[in-house]
Amino acid sequence: MSHAADGRVLIRWLTMVVALALSVAACGGGDAPDDAGSGTQDGDPDGTGDGGDAGSVGDVRLAAPADCVVNPFCAPGLRRVYGVDARAALLPLDPDQVVEAVLRGDATLGVVFSADPALALEREPSLVVLEDDLGMHGAENVVPLIRRPAIDRLGSSIVAALDAISAQLETADLARVLDAAADERDGAIATWVSEHGPFGDGEGTVTLGAQSFTENRVVTEIYAASLASAGYDASVFDVEGFRPYAVDALVFGDVDVIIDYAASSLEFLSGYQGVATADTGETIELLARFADYRDIDVLAPSPAASANEFVMESATAAELGVSRLSQLDLILPSAPPDVDDDDTLLSIGSGPDDLGVGFVGERVVALEVRLLELGYDPGPADGVFDQETRVAVVALQQCRGLVPDGVVGPATQE
Repeated sequence: MSHAADGRVLIRWLTMVVALALSVAACGGGDAPDDAGSGTQDGDPDGTGDGGDAGSVGDVRLAAPADCVVNPFCAPGLRRVYGVDARAALLPLDPDQVVEAVLRGDATLGVVFSADPALALEREPSLVVLEDDLGMHGAENVVPLIRRPAIDRLGSSIVAALDAISAQLETADLARVLDAAADERDGAIATWVSEHGPFGDGEGTVTLGAQSFTENRVVTEIYAASLASAGYDASVFDVEGFRPYAVDALVFGDVDVIIDYAASSLEFLSGYQGVATADTGETIELLARFADYRDIDVLAPSPAASANEFVMESATAAELGVSRLSQLDLILPSAPPDVDDDDTLLSIGSGPDDLGVGFVGERVVALEVRLLELGYDPGPADGVFDQETRVAVVALQQCRGLVPDGVVGPATQE
């Protein structure tokens, strides 16, 4: 990876810090909505300083990755489909820490990936998965996204190789690699590659971008090792963040390929419209349409899938009488009646005025200038909507009480 790419990562982190400071100043030092942070990270959702019992109604804690507040299959999904508001209950944790927090009683419930060995391999029998009885979840099949310039450079053989890898990867395979000790995972990956290859015959340098959580790093390493076995000089680059950073790195050529999850990727690229469904084919078709705006091809999905699952410790679930997501209204408050996501969840490309990561031109320059006038630093007004611009847009949206999706739709433009 070039020094320029390394510098971009540093700039992103510095920009986030600057944008946060500007956001606090612009919002008057505390008028941001709950989505922007309300002091709940210390497990004290009511602000009284009394942590209380994680199983007590009114003192519920939801252990989940920090992006739960904008993830359509986390807090927004619970609000939209089940009518409950989980934002104040959020206990932001690294995905690797959620299971332990739930079993230890630090959290009433948690969000765990379905490919986690605790679920996929039933390593934690005391965990209860709450039934998604109203159908909130989408098809979260593992799927490679590749830049078209990479296909032009490497030829159709790279597509064939990635498709061959995807065809062989099952959820249980991913779970078994994740179940291996950290210092044994390379060996577990090598074993999988030798048992499931060959994956074609190619050449050339391929950089794969991995998001900053264990499962995505591991599945990306599986693809990279498989490509290496097919003759490619394949490497993995940590994008130092979650999906926004991975997509940014892909769009601007820091990486050639990212390995993502179909429904979540679709929701991000569409501006969180709520269009992903449980039908894999339908979700992939829509994902390809929105990826096309960014010169990205969506390849064949894998049978392997990893969706958000809401889990509870069995005794806690029995005590509270919760076995289905529709019963969360027993322990979580109702969603405010004035919450309406539709005004801010328009898709990139669904209207002529929408802007998001990857867009360029005079309209982006005008946006950058306006952000600077409002006190939000999008970086240089160069007409490129990159991650710096997105951070500034998110800060503005948080300040104004909009969903912080980083997409400039009609509500944000107002």
